[in-house]
Amino acid sequence: MLSLTFFRSGGIISWGIVPTDSESLSKETPETLARLLLGYWDVVSLNTRLSAKGIAEQALIAPARCCLKNIGRVGASRDTVAHETRGSSSLTVEERLVERAFVYLGTLSEILKNKFDL
Repeated sequence: MLSLTFFRSGGIISWGIVPTDSESLSKETPETLARLLLGYWDVVSLNTRLSAKGIAEQALIAPARCCLKNIGRVGASRDTVAHETRGSSSLTVEERLVERAFVYLGTLSEILKNKFDL
């Protein structure tokens, strides 16, 4: 459970909420992720007497895992057929996945900032 001492002393918590594999990411939108995260914050709030806004003020949102690969699936580094050309560079499925995950992070951040007037 969230350490109240850590939180009340100004600690920042990173919430790894954005999926980093294509299968899971394809099932989500920034809006569905916002609802999921807000549900988590509601549970924390009910059990700690911290406000959801207070949690939001001390939150970072992040990818769900540090590894942004589809190990053994489409988009894995050994996949050589899935490329998209943009300008003079070629993007792999993995690179498009990373871009999409980080677009979701930005959009999710805006949703939460607007909800809590941050």
